[in-house]
Amino acid sequence: MVILGHVEQDSYSYYKYRNNDPTAVLTVTLTQSFGDPDLFIDTHVGDEKPIFPTIHYGTFIWSSRRSYSNDVIVIKYDDPQFCVGCDYLLAVYGYKNSSYTLSITSAEDEVIHLLHDRPQRLLLPHGGM
Repeated sequence: MVILGHVEQDSYSYYKYRNNDPTAVLTVTLTQSFGDPDLFIDTHVGDEKPIFPTIHYGTFIWSSRRSYSNDVIVIKYDDPQFCVGCDYLLAVYGYKNSSYTLSITSAEDEVIHLLHDRPQRLLLPHGGM
């Protein structure tokens, strides 16, 4: 998923990303064209109205606030806050008026670490390892 966006100073742009892969490695990249956008991510499960993250502590799980540089957050399936069958809520905050490209990629890790008390399922192509 790739999104071109713009956010005004002291404002937010919000996005949702659904994850259904139990062994995913999610990479969220925020590339600034100009300005200084920052990235905040939280999760949401259930049917209640989601509360999107903000710059305030306690409203997000992951954040990247690099000044005038690309923000990258990698969330692996073995992260204690990783969730399956849920939405990842993303907030792009404009520290200054900003244009950006937001991309989210999901790949399976090359080595799958089995997690205690958590069932694992993986489909492999014929002859795969």
